[in-house]
Amino acid sequence: MLVGKRMKREPVTVTREESLRKARELLDSRRIRHLPVVEGKRLVGIITDRDIQQASPSSTAPISDQDLSEFLERVKVGEVMVSEVVTTSPFTSIEEAAKVMQERKIGCLPVLDRGELVGIITETDILGVLVEVMGIKEASSRLEVELPDRPGALATVAQIIKKHNINICSVLTVPSEEPEKRVVLIRVNTINPNPLIRAIEEAGFRVLPAYEV
Repeated sequence: MLVGKRMKREPVTVTREESLRKARELLDSRRIRHLPVVEGKRLVGIITDRDIQQASPSSTAPISDQDLSEFLERVKVGEVMVSEVVTTSPFTSIEEAAKVMQERKIGCLPVLDRGELVGIITETDILGVLVEVMGIKEASSRLEVELPDRPGALATVAQIIKKHNINICSVLTVPSEEPEKRVVLIRVNTINPNPLIRAIEEAGFRVLPAYEV
């Protein structure tokens, strides 16, 4: 899945000449946390709710609500925004975008196409994709099966599931603590997986209890 399929198109933006008060109002009214800063369609920065909080006088300082309001009106977005913005493209995979966000410890990626801002993808969007991919919204059961890290092991388990006339909603593999093994997370569309679990174990595979995750 590509970023372009899940990004928010036509994101809410501000210019560097807007006041922090205006940016704050947009963040609150749209219930968002990130505002790309643009000149036309060109991205020049980004400002977040945290940036505004950090720029504002401390809540422990003796400042009135009126003084705070005047401060937010006086200070411009361009004085607070982050100018060096990590971006992505509509043709980047969701996995790569998630990796970049995790490594950079950022909550969003503005999406550029031919130098123009065309969208934004956030950590909430990434989590939404994960929920869909894992099939969590469907009535299903989650199995964790420890398999030898060799070709054909997963296919054998899939055949067992097929023999029980059960569909697979999603499959994900992660490293195991055991050498030369993988843990496969399989979500199947049954609410009673016990017969299937017994069959998988009878075939020589270990189904992990939830507490061993």
